Amino acid sequence: MSDDERASHPAPNTRPTESSAMSRIRRALRRIPGLHTMYLRGRRRARLWRWILQRLRGSSVPGQGALWLSGALDLLDATMRERRWAPRCWFPIRVIDRASGVELYVRAMTDDIYFALPRREGPVEEALLSPLREGDVAVDAGAHIGYYTVRMAQRVGPTGQVVSVEPNPETLKVLERNLSLNHVRNVRIVRSALGAHDAGEDALAAPRGLWGMTSTGPVPEGVGYPGSHAVATVPRSTLDRVCQDLERIRVIKLDIEGAELAAIESGTATLSRTDVLVCERNVDRSAIRDRLEALGFQVDELAFSTYVRASARRGTDRPFDVPRDVAEPHAAETDESRSGP
Repeated sequence: MSDDERASHPAPNTRPTESSAMSRIRRALRRIPGLHTMYLRGRRRARLWRWILQRLRGSSVPGQGALWLSGALDLLDATMRERRWAPRCWFPIRVIDRASGVELYVRAMTDDIYFALPRREGPVEEALLSPLREGDVAVDAGAHIGYYTVRMAQRVGPTGQVVSVEPNPETLKVLERNLSLNHVRNVRIVRSALGAHDAGEDALAAPRGLWGMTSTGPVPEGVGYPGSHAVATVPRSTLDRVCQDLERIRVIKLDIEGAELAAIESGTATLSRTDVLVCERNVDRSAIRDRLEALGFQVDELAFSTYVRASARRGTDRPFDVPRDVAEPHAAETDESRSGP
């Protein structure tokens, strides 16, 4: 047999390479309606849980087991059903950030585990923490379970202060618990929604299980896990009222699910004393940018595309630096991690 004939007739025991075997599996899956879609959903969710397990651990052996089991159950659930929002921890546990040591309690069957995930919004976290020094003042509007509040409080130290604004009564309980877990005592909690007017009350709503999407606006149809939406009525305040006793503010985080423009309009006096504003813009994108520029800020898009960093043009008295445990590449945002927050 010639060399050309041998090349065209491989030995019968030759095994295909791993790459060619995977290609055949993918081709086979594409021929089965729906199965290939399930495979892609599972692969995306598995990538997200690998990121979670690399950066978080349970605070105890049972907690670690519950975290791994939650990953397996959530992976199975996301594979079998078309659900493109944040992952859920299936058990109430305490998790610890392997890099910073921040410990957070997360509720069962909610999106809390996503909000406990360190560096999930890499450029946002860097923009929030890098300007802060010992003794600074920061505001976390839309604090949720407190990951950014705790990080800010640690950064400014006992001589600094963080004002943490969270309207959801159930989430407030978790926020307070997480501040206690991390022995944080330099935080003032504000229990109200932020709006354009400092009077009255606002009705809050959130898709079931997706507490990070709590807002004063309507809940999108078809979003959330099966069951009713959570609703509460809470007092309304303004950014100026919340910050009226603060002489100078180094950093404000504004992530309040669509009410950002109203908070900016009601907080112009506060913003005149603020060095850096990190603001989410899921809605009113152009209007928010135009208003901040009119107020004298230089507005820069962050790589995490729904956020901007607005820096006061009057300048700062010191350079920024990036905390060591934040200065690393952040995870690519996946479809299933987009729950609206």
